[in-house]
Amino acid sequence: MLVLLAAFAAAQYPPLYAVPPEDPQWTALYGAGVSNTAPRPQGSVPNDWSGAVLRCSSASDWGLTYDDGPSTLTPKLLSALKQKGLKTTFFVVGSRVAENRQILREAYNDGHQIGIHTWSHPYLSSIPTGQVISEIMWTARIIKDTIGVVPKFMRPPYGDMDARVNQIIRNMGLTPVIWSKDSGDSGANPNNVVANFRGWMGQKSADISLEHDLFAVQVDQAVSVLDLVQAGGYTVRPVAQCLGMSLSQAYSRDITRGPPLSVPQQIVTSTTTATTTHSSTSATAAPTTVESLAAKPSATAAANSADRLQALGLLSILLL
Repeated sequence: MLVLLAAFAAAQYPPLYAVPPEDPQWTALYGAGVSNTAPRPQGSVPNDWSGAVLRCSSASDWGLTYDDGPSTLTPKLLSALKQKGLKTTFFVVGSRVAENRQILREAYNDGHQIGIHTWSHPYLSSIPTGQVISEIMWTARIIKDTIGVVPKFMRPPYGDMDARVNQIIRNMGLTPVIWSKDSGDSGANPNNVVANFRGWMGQKSADISLEHDLFAVQVDQAVSVLDLVQAGGYTVRPVAQCLGMSLSQAYSRDITRGPPLSVPQQIVTSTTTATTTHSSTSATAAPTTVESLAAKPSATAAANSADRLQALGLLSILLL
């Protein structure tokens, strides 16, 4: 019965690890004023990181961030973080949340910040506007269904964010987070992470670092660097807190209302142009923000939402 129920609940979301189809009503809400720039071949578009968060606000703070989970290996990292009393940020993939919802709950309940990292991890600049929106919206929805809050921070996969994608993210009321230090754990030499961190110690440059919690070598390296960062005299914080905000400001608890999160201007970057290498104009404001993701979905999506609530009710009965 539990297997059938899990399959039923999974059917309320798009296919895992595939770019979700466009929802015309979502596109109408969040595609307003977006340039007509066509999708480009993946990895070929100059990045527009203007307004993105790359660093903390205090030189002695360090924002440890992990992408691509939650995976079955994430609990090992969570255990190490708990043992050392550290709070960090996890940018999660919606498809993996669908497979590991209890692990996401554990990360959230442990006090770590949860952010959006899209549904299927594509190069966002390579897909149409409507599908960019769906990638973000479905991830926001499954996070909300799992932990009861909607993140206001997101990280585009591979740091791939051209002007069009940047504008979409802004229309959705989200704050993009990139990084100032790439650990290299998704590159050709993933075992060099500890050496990379050791070389960064002493810089005190308010860094936000990029790591992953998907593969064993990545998690092992992530655990190994924790003592280095602590011994270096840094204060490890979730991204929201290293920007001087409270952790509660990283979320909305109601998906139908709430203003966009405003990041202090001294923390955001100026316009940055670069070509994406990581292996892992003025926008017209949309009438609502990502917190309204369930306010006006298509009729099919609305029916799916009702079915999902029914499934969750059945699950509650089974677990009594």
